[in-house]
Amino acid sequence: MIKKLLIYFTVFLCTYSNFLSQTYQLTGNPVNTTGWSIVPSADVNGDFIQLTSNNLTQVGGIKLNEPINLKYCKKWRIEFDFRIDGSGRADGIAFWYLANPPSSYVNGGGLGIPYNARGLMIGFDVYNNINGGSPMSKVHVLYGVNNGFQSNIEYNNTPGSSYHSANLNGTVPFVGSAYKHVEVDGQEDPTNPAKWIISIKINGHLIVNQSFAPSGNAIGMTQGYFGFSASTGAERARHSIKNVKIYTDKVSILKQTVSQSFCQIPSTVNLTSYNSQFVNNPGNYIFTYFEQGSSIPISNPTNYQFSTNKTISVVIKDNSGLICDNDEAKIMLTISNCLDSDNDGIPDNIDLDDDNDGIPDTVECPTQFYWTGPISFSPDKTQAQGTINGINYTFTSNKPMIGTSSMHNYPMFPVSYAVPNNNPSIGNTQASSNTLTFSQPMVDPILVFGSIGSTAGPVSVPIIFDRPVQVLWSGYSPGGSFTINSPTQITASEGFAIIKVPGIHNSVSFDYTITENFSNFTFGATQAPLCDTDGDGIPNHLDLDSDGDGCFDALEGDENVVLSQIDANGAIIGAVDAQGVPVLVNTGGAADIGGDQGQGIGSSQNSSINPCNCNVPVITSSSSSICFGSSVTLTSDHATGNVWSTGETTQSITVTTPGTYTVTYSDSVCTSPVASITIATEPDPNVEITGNLVLCEGSNQLTASSNGTGNTYTWSTGDTGNTISVSAAGSYTVTVTTPAGCQYQQSVEVSQGVVPVVQNASLSLCSNSGTGTFDLTSAESNISSTPGVSFAYYGNQADANAGNNNTIATPNAYSSASATVYVRVGSSDGCFKIAELNLTVNVKPVPLITASSTVICDNSPITLTSNLPTGNIWSTGETTQTITVSNGGTYTLANNNGICISDPVSIVIDQGIDPNLQITGNLTFCEGDSTTLTATTSGTGNTYIWSTGSTASTITVTTPGVYTVTVATALGCEYQESVTVTMDPLIIVDIATPSQPITCIIQQLTLDATASVYQPGATFLWTATAGGNIVSGANTLNPVVNAGGIYTLTITSITPSGCVKQSSVTVIQDTTPPPISLTASKLTICNGESVTLTASGASSYTWIGLPGNGNTQTVSPTSTTSYTVSAIGANGCTAQTIITITVVPAIISSLSDIQICEGNKGLLDAGSGPNYTYNWNTGETTQAINPTLEGTYTVTINNGVCSKVFSAIVSYTKVPEISEIVYQNDALTILAKNNETSPLEYSIDNGISWQSSNIFYNIHKNTEYTVRVRNVRTLCDVAVAYYTFFLPNTITPNEDGYNDVISFAGITKFNNFSATIFDRYGQQIFKATAQNPVWDGKYLGRVIPTATYWYTASWEDKISKKQFKISGWILLKNRRNDESSIKINN
Repeated sequence: MIKKLLIYFTVFLCTYSNFLSQTYQLTGNPVNTTGWSIVPSADVNGDFIQLTSNNLTQVGGIKLNEPINLKYCKKWRIEFDFRIDGSGRADGIAFWYLANPPSSYVNGGGLGIPYNARGLMIGFDVYNNINGGSPMSKVHVLYGVNNGFQSNIEYNNTPGSSYHSANLNGTVPFVGSAYKHVEVDGQEDPTNPAKWIISIKINGHLIVNQSFAPSGNAIGMTQGYFGFSASTGAERARHSIKNVKIYTDKVSILKQTVSQSFCQIPSTVNLTSYNSQFVNNPGNYIFTYFEQGSSIPISNPTNYQFSTNKTISVVIKDNSGLICDNDEAKIMLTISNCLDSDNDGIPDNIDLDDDNDGIPDTVECPTQFYWTGPISFSPDKTQAQGTINGINYTFTSNKPMIGTSSMHNYPMFPVSYAVPNNNPSIGNTQASSNTLTFSQPMVDPILVFGSIGSTAGPVSVPIIFDRPVQVLWSGYSPGGSFTINSPTQITASEGFAIIKVPGIHNSVSFDYTITENFSNFTFGATQAPLCDTDGDGIPNHLDLDSDGDGCFDALEGDENVVLSQIDANGAIIGAVDAQGVPVLVNTGGAADIGGDQGQGIGSSQNSSINPCNCNVPVITSSSSSICFGSSVTLTSDHATGNVWSTGETTQSITVTTPGTYTVTYSDSVCTSPVASITIATEPDPNVEITGNLVLCEGSNQLTASSNGTGNTYTWSTGDTGNTISVSAAGSYTVTVTTPAGCQYQQSVEVSQGVVPVVQNASLSLCSNSGTGTFDLTSAESNISSTPGVSFAYYGNQADANAGNNNTIATPNAYSSASATVYVRVGSSDGCFKIAELNLTVNVKPVPLITASSTVICDNSPITLTSNLPTGNIWSTGETTQTITVSNGGTYTLANNNGICISDPVSIVIDQGIDPNLQITGNLTFCEGDSTTLTATTSGTGNTYIWSTGSTASTITVTTPGVYTVTVATALGCEYQESVTVTMDPLIIVDIATPSQPITCIIQQLTLDATASVYQPGATFLWTATAGGNIVSGANTLNPVVNAGGIYTLTITSITPSGCVKQSSVTVIQDTTPPPISLTASKLTICNGESVTLTASGASSYTWIGLPGNGNTQTVSPTSTTSYTVSAIGANGCTAQTIITITVVPAIISSLSDIQICEGNKGLLDAGSGPNYTYNWNTGETTQAINPTLEGTYTVTINNGVCSKVFSAIVSYTKVPEISEIVYQNDALTILAKNNETSPLEYSIDNGISWQSSNIFYNIHKNTEYTVRVRNVRTLCDVAVAYYTFFLPNTITPNEDGYNDVISFAGITKFNNFSATIFDRYGQQIFKATAQNPVWDGKYLGRVIPTATYWYTASWEDKISKKQFKISGWILLKNRRNDESSIKINN
């Protein structure tokens, strides 16, 4: 709703924005990865994490930096969305909870999970490695160690710890552009806390819901690192995740314990009223209440009654079921001792007459209610002040408040409560903590709240009080609400309330817990009057003599109470009514007048009327207080008969210490009530004089001070008041008179100080800038010659006058522009003068040199010029503006402008050197070729420019002509050189490629170079390399050769230094036998296998000892055999090769099915063989394994050549069930159910010895046997403890150690045990208990006569669960210790 400016006080209580606890998450855009580590190639891409890109051999991951505990409570949830798109071929996504966090991730089928990772791994796989990469959508679960084939959980089949779904492509295919939503819930298996029941849903489809046991090194895992990974391997896919949320918490509570005290027995409380103190939004939770130590819920929590202190345990359950229950909340309910001042059994809080004088408390202490008056606010609006009937109050808030002139929607309040509308109200617009404090106690403060909360939104605002309150009236606007949550909390939406805080209070606090835009507040209270008429510190309603006149209030009331009806303390004797008022003065009571409850005040508060005793003495005092170090005289108005509290009996006494003094007057007739007077003492006022006691110039002010109020001051100068001004040295005294008339003095001495003599001074300097560094201290002798003074330097005159610490820190090196510094010159006694020190900064001239050139080439002179026309001083001695120089070197210039000399400037002139330029290279070249020209110089840093435009030191030319190069030295000087180049005619060497090679058939070839181009007179020369051989014609164009190799022809021009050209041709010689190879599909086979032999590298084949001439043969040798083949190549050459096939024995195994005891180990042995290796489906690689779980176990045996799979079934042996054990006639019979086919055997000595019979003889009485039963030839059995109880029928309690007692100790530990011994008349003599199981033959500690007694005993047999009963007689023989006893063999 739209409101005016103000709001009633509102309290802020932290609430959940969401009642779910999201412990960890990856959300946002971009995704917030704080607390996570990203492993490349994963990266953040907007609102999702891209684990891999759509490329080959990609792997990426992200994990939490710190380990978490998924078993923090007994369940957890993981939610996330994943997408596999792009090519969508490989490989999949996994999330995991690992004890050993991966330092790197694995590419390929392992979904990024490294080998030997241990913990919980859940994979979403799209690449079927088993079926050659065919598309699929499968879920894999492993709660164990990733030690299977290729680190791939797809291959891991650990019984009870792994799971592989069917192909889900038909229901929820993993590959596609849309994200899939995954929910994984885990909870502790109630049948085995080490296991997790894990449920996986994808897009709402339930994939699996079963219990998983940890295996391998994952057993006992207490914490792990959570993360995601993905990989592509040899295929491509993009893997992405987003909206990751991990829930591991239990319900969060605001506090663990709330408490409340009660003073009524029994008391009743609504336990649900405390819910909001444990959690915000209690409606989001289910609360169950238990008395501490009980497992039975309290059935009526809204009306719970108790009479003793109680601790209530509260279990808080999350409605959504995502997070764990919290069972840590406690409600402490205590029964306190209720105050009952008059001990009449009615607590003071409901007793109308707390001292039983018959006068109601409200009559003895009347009150009147008042509302608050005008309000004033502090500048920051966090405090409001005002009065209630003259009593000051302060209202403070930790947030700024506002004020309003009226209550919002005032007509909502009932007229009967007289809520004011014209008084100012206090408004709060924010969640805040507030405290209302009164300057003296107030009775039953009334708090009025208007417009709590809002229907817009809506906004529901809780207000929490620091003590129990009473809601007198409440209401709310349409669409609003008002709720009483507990005795200390209300909640409203556009609500209104009038609330009483019962009792007498100095302050009340409350909190608005939620911000909303308008709420205002006003209040009122009843002043708690002193109600202590006689001033004895006891309020009238508890004072049996309120006026202190010595006559009890009960007798001074306005009804007929007499002395015999009161006790020695003055309280009325007899019964009281339900409200604590004595019946004697109620309607119909013996002393009643007027037929009402209680009696009137009478003269009980008028000390001048005393119907009981003598008049009270009157004490007068010479002074109301004792001056410091003095005394006071107290005088009674009676000359005699006085007894003072000091023990003196005179009419007057003198006292020197403060306190209360009393006197009682007595004569022969009566004794007066006690009269008292309180004498205060005046403490030392501690008179002091402060001010400057040294005079400089003008006058100083002296100020006197003293403790206390109302003191007056008189000075020795005649001045009055606590302050005087003095201008002359001398002694000054002040006299202080207190309101009690006591006087005290104090004096000081004022002296004349030394005033320094000062004058202004100045300092100047030259500088390159507008500032310079001054030594200010160098001017001190010019400022003051007064001896013994100090100097302080300031940049500000006000600081210098104040003499503060803002001084110039380093006056001897002060950097400044032209300015004025203020110097404070002070003497040792504090007097000072201020002088001005003027600082002047002169700027130096700045000369510049310009040069016509900075290099002298070929000894040509250059000109140097200053920028200043006059005052120049050159290093050559010249003073003109311009000079001419012919030699290299450094030249310096300074300038004097008549005030300051500049800093010198310099210029360096370099002297050029001839670089001795030359051109080298061949000046004749062959047509079609080129020649290289190179320019050389001395020195470094030279640059070149050729007539061709090239800037390199070397150029290559292909045409004849004149070529020129220009060189520029590093200093800029230039030099030139030229040459002429000529060209020789072209030669072309052209050799025809041979049309065929030299073979076993063709043994010579003639080479042909007749197509070559050359000038007449040229010469020819052939050379052979790489195995070649020239038979003839080495200097012609047609040589004859007979070997493969490289043949080179060189043609040389007849021109001197002319052209020379070469070319080569390769002759191929193919006389090598064919490269025949013989391969087999397998070189080693098991007996019974076939193998294919394949020959290659030739044109035709001949097999030795085998039919056919093709290139393949299939053979099945039964023993190791060698095979030979001959072949002819295309060049006519022949070759032969051989291959050997090794045959090994076939694989066999002795593996068979076994049975094991649950919890024990079995033995599966695959048998041994040559070169055997083993790979079990458990991941083990030994010949034998020891399984502990039932299931199908497979082993793959490999002998290095071939492999074979064998399997065996392991099942649990079902142990027998003991149904009953019968002990009778010293024999023990064991009855058991056989759950297997093999016979049973039995043991009663804890498995040391066994027998086939179920009956054992010669059994000892009163002995515990460990009975075991098992099937023959098995290790597992069932065991129970059995006690052979026997009760002798004779007892001789003569303490000789034989049959002295009857003991039931052996059976007291059984359920439903009872045992009783009776005499023959049925009188119970003894009842056995677990604490007292032994009868010593006595009754109540006394010896009973020899007789026959009877017993009965019963207990529950813990094997059959049947109630076992026995009864019989016992012969008790009581005889003296020196007589023999009957000894009974047990």
